[in-house]
Amino acid sequence: MTSRLEKLHQQLALTEQMDKMKLVIQNAKKCQDLYSTLPPEIKQALSRIDHRKLYFPFFAKLVKTIQIVHAKGKSFWVTQGMRTVEEQNALYAQGRTKPGGIVTKVIGGHSCHNYGIAADAVYDKSKEPGLQPSWQKEDLIHFADAALETGLDAGFYWKNFFDGPHVQLDIRKYGITARNQLLTTYKQTGQSGVIAFLDQYNWT
Repeated sequence: MTSRLEKLHQQLALTEQMDKMKLVIQNAKKCQDLYSTLPPEIKQALSRIDHRKLYFPFFAKLVKTIQIVHAKGKSFWVTQGMRTVEEQNALYAQGRTKPGGIVTKVIGGHSCHNYGIAADAVYDKSKEPGLQPSWQKEDLIHFADAALETGLDAGFYWKNFFDGPHVQLDIRKYGITARNQLLTTYKQTGQSGVIAFLDQYNWT
C-alpha cells in the first residue's frame, strides 16, 4: 500500500512536471502571438518551420532579421528551425554512414538547433511562386548582416567553420555552448529546463 509520504512525493513530482510544461507552453504562446501579427510575406518566409518550438527571444530576433532583408527587397525563406536530437543524428550520418554530402559537423545535442535557438535561411532568387533557392555567398551575406544587426550570431562569419545559411542566439557572449551547458540542462530537465536556463540571461 502506498504510504501518505509516497503519495505526497508523487503529487509534488507531478506538480513540478506541470510547472515545467508551463514554460514550454508559455514560450509557444509568445511565439504564436508574435506570428499572428506578421504580414503574409513574413509568414510565408516562416512557413517551412514550426515557429512555436523556437525559443521566443530568438524567434523575435529572427523575425526582425527577415523583416530587415525583406525591406531591402531580398526574399529569404527559413528552411530549418528546431531539430530533435534524433533528426540531428540522422543529419550527421549523411555523408558518413548514409548517402549524401556532409552538411553538419555536430551530433545530436551539440547543435543550437536542438534547443530552438538556431535557424537556417535561403535566398529566393526568383519572383516565381514557391522557393527557388540560392546558396551563393553573395546572396546569403544579406541575411547574415541583418542577423548581426539584430544581435544574432551568424555562421556566415565563423572562422573555424563556414555555415552561410545559419543564424543563432548569440550564446557565445555568455560563454554558453550547446554541447556543455545546454546539453547538460536538457538531460536533467528537458526543454523546459533549457528555457529556464536561458531566461536567466538578457537577450534584448
